[in-house]
Amino acid sequence: MKKLLLLIGALFTVVIATGCGKNNTKVLVCNGNKRGNNMSAQGEYRYTFKNDKLSSLIFVTTFKDITVEDLDSVWDSFKAQFNEQNYPTEVIGYKRTTKADDKKHTFTVTLNIDFEKISKETMQKFEIGEDLVNKTYDEVKKQAIEDSFTCK
Repeated sequence: MKKLLLLIGALFTVVIATGCGKNNTKVLVCNGNKRGNNMSAQGEYRYTFKNDKLSSLIFVTTFKDITVEDLDSVWDSFKAQFNEQNYPTEVIGYKRTTKADDKKHTFTVTLNIDFEKISKETMQKFEIGEDLVNKTYDEVKKQAIEDSFTCK
């Protein structure tokens, strides 16, 4: 009986120490604004980490405040160029959607990357650095702040 209690105690200690079944999920949201090329870009990154490993990223960028002469008359060509450069696509682990608002004259690109499903080939095709996958919550947050983003 004493051996059984010691075995149960040891097993309990191992379970507690390793966090068996525990899924430690953290979300980091970073926002930033940039101005250039006759427009501003407002971005929001939503990083999800599981056990301090990056598991997904949702990145939404809205291009707005376009400063060109007679924007109404050139809007359709702007929109065509935007859609050509940022065409919607979806493959396993990667999805890009776009939206143009004709009234507000804004473009929005949304990237949704699932690092648990995306292949190395897809990462290379869409120029997603493999080093990002290996960064911890604290490393990503530090880099985002250095890049003038506000994170919470």
